[in-house]
Amino acid sequence: MSRVALLCQENRWREAVLLCKQSLAEAEEKGESDLVLPLQMALPKLEYSLRRQMVAALVNGMKNMKME
Repeated sequence: MSRVALLCQENRWREAVLLCKQSLAEAEEKGESDLVLPLQMALPKLEYSLRRQMVAALVNGMKNMKME
């Protein structure tokens, strides 16, 4: 979970989402219910931030295309 937080602080949302999904799958497989719930709660927020980052990159790309 701390690695996910570090990735979030660095605005590396794609890696954070992938790591969260991987950690969630491993926690579910091992039956670690104390870790499953926080990861399940964090995942939608991480995915939302990833989508926002992707849209911002798209908008910036469109602005750059328009200026050229």
